[in-house]
Amino acid sequence: MPLFVVDAIQMFRTRYVIDCKEAEHAGDTVTMSEADEFSQMDLGERILTTKEITYEEFHRMNKAMEDGHGDGTSFQAETGSPWMGEKMIHVVNYDTETEE
Repeated sequence: MPLFVVDAIQMFRTRYVIDCKEAEHAGDTVTMSEADEFSQMDLGERILTTKEITYEEFHRMNKAMEDGHGDGTSFQAETGSPWMGEKMIHVVNYDTETEE
């Protein structure tokens, strides 16, 4: 079967409560990561792209992640489990028989 890479983004609404003189200062405080979050709500996952790849491309992606580059770019670090190799490929089970 072919392999597919599905890129998705997980979104959260994070809320902060900040005591300051102006709204702009509150925003700056959050931007500078100086405030602790008050609460967090999961807004779900959204699929960005789906692309068919070969096993060779998978191994190249895996090697890039080992090197700390994830998608192969030198400017964006990515974390994952490169040591797991092909064990990280999820195989869809199309067996429709169910045991009763």
